[in-house]
Amino acid sequence: MSNQTPTYLEVYAQWLPVYKTKVGESTFDKTERDFNNHILPILGSLQLDNITQEMCQQYFNQWSVVIEHSNKLRTYAARVFNFAIKLNYIESNPFDRIKVKKVQRKYDDKIYTRELLTEFLAACKNELEFQYYTFFHLLTYTGLNKGEMLALTWEDVDFDKNTLRINKTISKGAELYTRFYDDYDLLNRNIPIDDETMANLKIWQELQAIYLNMADNDNNQLLFTSNKNTILQLSAPAKWIKKVSVKLPKGEITIKGFRTTHEHLLFEAGGEMLAIKERLGLSTETRSRRMMEVRAEDRMELMEKVTNLLKY
Repeated sequence: MSNQTPTYLEVYAQWLPVYKTKVGESTFDKTERDFNNHILPILGSLQLDNITQEMCQQYFNQWSVVIEHSNKLRTYAARVFNFAIKLNYIESNPFDRIKVKKVQRKYDDKIYTRELLTEFLAACKNELEFQYYTFFHLLTYTGLNKGEMLALTWEDVDFDKNTLRINKTISKGAELYTRFYDDYDLLNRNIPIDDETMANLKIWQELQAIYLNMADNDNNQLLFTSNKNTILQLSAPAKWIKKVSVKLPKGEITIKGFRTTHEHLLFEAGGEMLAIKERLGLSTETRSRRMMEVRAEDRMELMEKVTNLLKY
């Protein structure tokens, strides 16, 4: 190890290109913005071996007061130190042992009851175009994130097997683009879909072909598009919600709330843990191990349980 270690900024400059290869463009842009706005102004000019645990604790405490995602900043800042350890610049990470106050998650405004979801979907069906109703119905029964929803094509829908393939998402860089998940990515998954949801998708496929004047169904056609048949802005679903009369007692229903609610319902249904993680793309297991351990009957049983919770 050299007598003089590099500065935090110098190691960050080495780490950043490596990090860029592992994440999507929108995630990279947000991370880089967090470093430029919050982390580098404090740590950038300091030599690594001069940064102590006490200093990091103080910086984290400052972030916690004014920044909601302070834990994320802590994680980002620590990654540069871990990278420096791999390069033998330092021996330990000063962020490893700082005290982090656990924040209790507030589910009151983020988890929707079955009655509220039923009321919301009924209002969507009566008040919105069928495309938007289909979107929210599929969102309710799958828990996909909005990027995955907006990236779906008809090739992803298997009407014979009642399954949905999730292998891509819409990301935002200089402009919107489709980012495909790697084959080994845990987000790349196939999930079973209930009969009613599949029936809605079939109706929408036929209606869409009429609206777009397509003689034959194009498997590469996006399920949900703008009026010009282009990729929808990621903010579009939130605008659709505002058109619906049903609201939460304490505010509007949010897109993120659908995924949080679906996750909650999966656990409430008592599904197998690996099947739950696979359905949501949350598993920490390797893809090969996950595929071995999650049985087809577990996937189907999980879908049936959450469908029954929503309906009865």
